[in-house]
Amino acid sequence: MDTDLRPELVPYAYVFATVDGVAVPPGLDPFAVVREDEGLTLVLRQRDADAAGLTYVYLAARITLRVHSDLADVGLTATVSTALAAAGISCNVIAGYAHDHLFVPWDRATDALEILRSTPPRTLATVVTAADGERIPAGGVEHLFKLTGAQTGGRLGVEEFVVPPLTLGARPHIHWAHDEYFYVLEGELTLATDGGEAVLGPGDLAHAPRGSVHGFRNASEAGPAKALCLYTPPGYEDYFRDVHAAVEAGAELTAGLLTELRARYDTESL
Repeated sequence: MDTDLRPELVPYAYVFATVDGVAVPPGLDPFAVVREDEGLTLVLRQRDADAAGLTYVYLAARITLRVHSDLADVGLTATVSTALAAAGISCNVIAGYAHDHLFVPWDRATDALEILRSTPPRTLATVVTAADGERIPAGGVEHLFKLTGAQTGGRLGVEEFVVPPLTLGARPHIHWAHDEYFYVLEGELTLATDGGEAVLGPGDLAHAPRGSVHGFRNASEAGPAKALCLYTPPGYEDYFRDVHAAVEAGAELTAGLLTELRARYDTESL
């Protein structure tokens, strides 16, 4: 989900040269080798080709995209080549395991670099099915994180949580580093705020911006309350992981322990 290609211009001129045989000539250390029926294509520094007396074509600059490139991804090469082609810049792409390497005309290197710096990569949409997500039981509440910060590039976290009848979900607290949005799907969720309590039903929404007092519980005997919580930015999922890990290690969830764990994530217990 990275929105920055992080293009890096390598300060050497490269060329494409063809040699006979099936082996790289001794003393040469090409950046890339392509084996074809007609011989070997070497992509190497111009100074090395000159020193070896090789004939070559296409004097090129090499630009490495430091954004991680998954070999199975669709769209990155098309995005880059389309943006450069619109400016009349040819582009030859060599994909490595971790990064893509672009070879563009030497005299257009600066232009290509500026275009790439302003071109965000395409990314794949994420689909999370009803059964998918990270389940984190914590303090009697079942949390199912559908999206975490790791999946959204630090933009958004989404969880579905279920609070059993007559169960406290979270005592009043204040987040200082993120906002939360609660959307009720089923049952009733009682939200505690500085202005008093509000009972939310299906379709109701509450926004708890950073700096606001809030807590929630299911005060009903009728059944569980199911709701979504959106986090902007994400990261608070780590708090629930910490709570779950503490319980698994045999710790008692005292008010003091929860206060300590929340403090790790710029959250104040009240």
